[in-house]
Amino acid sequence: MPIHYQISTQMKKSIMAGEYKTGDRLPSENELATMLGVHRLTVRQALSSLVNEKVLYRIRGKGTFVGQNAIERPSHKLSGLFSEIADKGLQPTSRVLEKAVLPAPQKVAELLKIKEGDQVTKVFRVNYADNHPIAISYHYAPNSICPELMQEDLEKQAFHQIFNKKYGMRLGWAEDEVRAGRANKFQAQHLLLSQGTVILKIERVLHLEDGRPLLLTNTVIPGEKYVYRARFFQNDE
Repeated sequence: MPIHYQISTQMKKSIMAGEYKTGDRLPSENELATMLGVHRLTVRQALSSLVNEKVLYRIRGKGTFVGQNAIERPSHKLSGLFSEIADKGLQPTSRVLEKAVLPAPQKVAELLKIKEGDQVTKVFRVNYADNHPIAISYHYAPNSICPELMQEDLEKQAFHQIFNKKYGMRLGWAEDEVRAGRANKFQAQHLLLSQGTVILKIERVLHLEDGRPLLLTNTVIPGEKYVYRARFFQNDE
């Protein structure tokens, strides 16, 4: 593996881990070359690749700075957190902390359009980007549609992948509700944050092509790690 690629990969991991924050100025190319024991041109190549990826940006005469290294969710594309992390050039994984079949609580039933008490599979997991915790998610799926979800490996697979490839389901659309909040003790512990850090709470209902709700997901993600990008058009009516 080329040295410049190793350097850029390690810098990206350091930024994701919070060692460098948005707006931080990096050491100069000469300083980094000395620190890493490599040629300055190798450092320049590594930095240039990160600038091209918009992880870093340069200001002439001032230096190289950390850009907004956030997971993006464009409104025009139906995607999940796994693919959004991968789109940033990071390795998505997860750790399942709870998996159970239980009666649907009232709110879950309302959003999935099933009866209260109907069986659902609940999954609670921590999502990682290059082994750094990026989000915690609660998922609920109706057993009437996905009766074998408990048997799936949900640590290395995205729900979209399972639904599409294993079950051959045709996904239709998703509705998101995004709210700001502050991390409580439990959330901060799992995301390695200080209690009170600004977070985003994202409630998503994923629908099949025929309109049936398939998956309810409640995600908590640090505010600075997530960007929701939307496009709006003029309505002439």
